[in-house]
Amino acid sequence: MKKNMNVFLAGVILGLIVMGIGLLVIYRPMMLNKESLWKESVIAKSNTEINAAKKTNETSKKLDKDLQVLNNDFQKKMKQTNFVGSFYGVKDNEEFTDTGLGYANASKKMLNGKDSMYSIASIQKVMTAILLGQALLQTKHNLDEPLSNFLPDVPNAKNVTLRSMLQMVSGYGPQVAPKGKNLSGQKLYEYIINNMKMTSVGTYKYAPVNYLLLTFVIEKLTGKSYEDYFKEVIKQPLGLAHTDFQQDIVNNEERAVGYKSKTKDNYKEISEMTMAQYNYEKGTGNLFMSSKDLFKVLSQYLKGNIVPMTMVRELNRPEGQTTYCGGLYHNDSRVTAHGMERGFEPTVLMSYDGKSGIVSLGNMKLKEYTNMKSLIRIYPTLFKQDQTIA
Repeated sequence: MKKNMNVFLAGVILGLIVMGIGLLVIYRPMMLNKESLWKESVIAKSNTEINAAKKTNETSKKLDKDLQVLNNDFQKKMKQTNFVGSFYGVKDNEEFTDTGLGYANASKKMLNGKDSMYSIASIQKVMTAILLGQALLQTKHNLDEPLSNFLPDVPNAKNVTLRSMLQMVSGYGPQVAPKGKNLSGQKLYEYIINNMKMTSVGTYKYAPVNYLLLTFVIEKLTGKSYEDYFKEVIKQPLGLAHTDFQQDIVNNEERAVGYKSKTKDNYKEISEMTMAQYNYEKGTGNLFMSSKDLFKVLSQYLKGNIVPMTMVRELNRPEGQTTYCGGLYHNDSRVTAHGMERGFEPTVLMSYDGKSGIVSLGNMKLKEYTNMKSLIRIYPTLFKQDQTIA
């Protein structure tokens, strides 16, 4: 019995071995085929990735080459205009130029460069518009409220809206800075309201006093100084390393000096405002920036990354015959920002989507509007026409 059982078990084991060999013979080629297919798949995937990387590399090289051509073309044209200052350019979110020409400070032999800081003059009004928009959002007010809701002692404040001040159709006329008086804070405010000049309400009249008054509205709404609120809303979030107010930059070596000249490279005549005059330009012309910092602010603003896009649209709604609103001139294909402040002439031309544009910050005045006229002439040769704010 025991012998028969052993024979039976041996037969079972032998059968299993034979079956295993049979299965191996049958499925081994299939397993090898699957392994081969897997290897081929991995190789194919790897080749696809390599080809994609090569294609990206080639595209990048072509892009770099195109941007270099654009940079060379732009610099050549700027040199032909006898421009002195710094400029920064971006096309389709790709930087193509960031350089300077001439001296930032001739007596110290300091050249204009990427980090040089210039008065952005009237372009600061865009910053003031942004801060106003953010302050209104935070406090649940709107642009169509009368000025009297915030500054009731300003003449005719009941008949003037914040929106009309942004568009400079408020009826407030140009003022002259106090001679020999360095005013700030409450004393500056009192001087303004006691020396108001009136024009026709609803008629466009470029008068910086509109934006000067708006700085006091901002301070009333936020309980913070204009300067501190600027740092909180714009400077710190965007990481602006080359931006500051005149009163804080006097001894900064990156600050460019303003010059006036009838010929190129003549740095004999310095042309700058006094500290008292700069104080009177609060919110309208006492901020210094590098060209790259200025581009960053305007680009991020138009993209809706500083205040919401709904507020961007509200701040950029010129009405009537004027194209001016919120510190910007609105054209069919672009926005333009411009300023003139003694030896400084800043100019910005930018697409409405903030993806392409040029910032040019000059520190030598040759003739009126030289910088702006040059950029307007050059701009169409560099960029396609862009859409308006949707």
